[in-house]
Amino acid sequence: MVRPARDDKFEEILHKVRTRRDGDSQRIREMIEVRDRYEGDWSVPIPEVDDEEELDAPVPFLLADAIDQTAMRAASVMPHVEVPKVVGDGVTHETAADWARRRRKNLYSAWDYSALPILMARAFRHYAGYGSMAFAVVPDFEERRSRIVLRDPLSSYPEPRDAEEVRAPRDCAFVYGKTRAELLAQYGDDVRDVLDNYRVNPESQVWDVFEWIDEDEIVLGILGPRQPDWSRTRNFLADKPEVSAPLHRWPNRAGRCTAHVPYRVTLNRVMAQVKNAVPVSDLWAKMMALDVKAAEKTVFQDRYLVGSENEDPQIVSHDGNWQPGHTGRMNRLRGVAQLGVLQDGPGPAAQPVIDRLERGVRANAGALPQFQGETPSSLRTGRALDAMQDMSLDPRIQEMHTVSEYALRTVNEMVFAVDEGYWPRRRHQRFSGWPADRGVFAFEPAKHNQTADGGRNNAVSYAIAGADVTQTTTAIGSMVGANLLDRKTARIKHPMIADHEEAEHQIHLERLEDAFGVSFAQQVAGGEILVQDAVEAIRAMQRGESQVDAVQRAQEAAQEREADQMQQMQDDPQAPQAQPGLQPAAPAEEAMQARQEAAPQLSPVEGPTTGQERLRQLATALRASPS
Repeated sequence: MVRPARDDKFEEILHKVRTRRDGDSQRIREMIEVRDRYEGDWSVPIPEVDDEEELDAPVPFLLADAIDQTAMRAASVMPHVEVPKVVGDGVTHETAADWARRRRKNLYSAWDYSALPILMARAFRHYAGYGSMAFAVVPDFEERRSRIVLRDPLSSYPEPRDAEEVRAPRDCAFVYGKTRAELLAQYGDDVRDVLDNYRVNPESQVWDVFEWIDEDEIVLGILGPRQPDWSRTRNFLADKPEVSAPLHRWPNRAGRCTAHVPYRVTLNRVMAQVKNAVPVSDLWAKMMALDVKAAEKTVFQDRYLVGSENEDPQIVSHDGNWQPGHTGRMNRLRGVAQLGVLQDGPGPAAQPVIDRLERGVRANAGALPQFQGETPSSLRTGRALDAMQDMSLDPRIQEMHTVSEYALRTVNEMVFAVDEGYWPRRRHQRFSGWPADRGVFAFEPAKHNQTADGGRNNAVSYAIAGADVTQTTTAIGSMVGANLLDRKTARIKHPMIADHEEAEHQIHLERLEDAFGVSFAQQVAGGEILVQDAVEAIRAMQRGESQVDAVQRAQEAAQEREADQMQQMQDDPQAPQAQPGLQPAAPAEEAMQARQEAAPQLSPVEGPTTGQERLRQLATALRASPS
């Protein structure tokens, strides 16, 4: 139920957004530090001389590797959805099962329409780098359906919750930047007065715009001009409250907050898995930069001058500045008795320290050497290397999968709420689009959701949390072979099987088709089926017909031919046409025909054999079975 909006609610929302942004400033700064290291957008200052240029970090981006490799491993498999059937209020078991199947297909359709596998690849990077991920479900008014979108955790401000709370927030705000031109083009003169209150670089100024979502309404508003950091923005807004204004507001027909921002499981405050590696990585980069500079001096060595007696050495060229050798310029000297070179280079203790710092970065960030194809230990067998990597990586992936299971379950509930809130009576014809479940289905949210009876309940689960497709297939196959797991549950668990019931039906059908093919081949080899009938079946299959249809067509043709032969036998038992395999007599063979007429008469051709009749019954049953 959507409650009417209060007139003073914008000021309340504005206060909440500013308070949350102020409270999260430390966490946001930590996220920005990780983002800068991930993108390589940082330099190492060289504190040797004032005019020394800053040096880009001369180290591998281990933080980026730790984030990317962990996220790619986690996103390599997708979970499956189970929706319970709800029986009651005149709904039979068959109808409840059909409606539950439609709800599951609707969720898979929303996942495919929103490109969820790509969203999850980016969401897992957010989780590894920022310690959180942010989802929202929005109505797509062009397609008249819900869409799952991913938001930047750097600009997401959900309702404050304790670290022990895993529920979805009751409200959430997202902040993003808009230029003056974009705001004027979209909202016109309604925002011109607000923008004119701040005239510092008006054309290039970026304005923070917030989107507020709660159970009652969705509000868009201007938060204020963006400053270099939030502390300056906070001080500026305290002096100029008139630079904030509402842009648009409309009721939230979903009846709930359609945003969810799950956090990483930590001991206390929210933090990323690579956060503790940032200072170690900076020190490692600094040591590497100094080592590079020291090595550079061994190539372009420092020189010194020893003056002549009673004279001061001078450089008379280039305004008294010494020119390095790599420039190719000649230095002219005066009063110099001797020119020397300083023999210097990297210290012997530098390299061990650099190696230890690199190991510290890898240990803190979770950047396994196997990601780069290295073997850090004496292990040589493939099985031992896999076990070592799995022990280091799988617990991280398992936790990411577990968090995403609960997050996606909440997102699915939001999909149901948006569909039913905005288009309850519209009958949709949708394409599922999910692997092994690609098909068109009809869906009417108000009818098929069964919201009053708990129809929005759903379960999202990975086959084996923390395992990839290969590990999952191996584990499930071993459990089925050891009779620890039934095949139906194995089909439900496997990530490549979306509809286990359809897969089971298809497997049974393929087994019958295989048995049918073997039976047909045996009858051809045993002579129970004529070669010409087998040839006709092969030609039909080459034309694109199925095995069952081709054999059935050849069988019907053989039965018609045998029926014609039996009819000819009854009309004229002595006619050669009534005898299989014989051609009409030629004039030169009249004597032979006379001898045949004098011979004992052949018995009539019998009907189909037992094997042929069974083959006909099997083909008829296969054609009548549902596809």
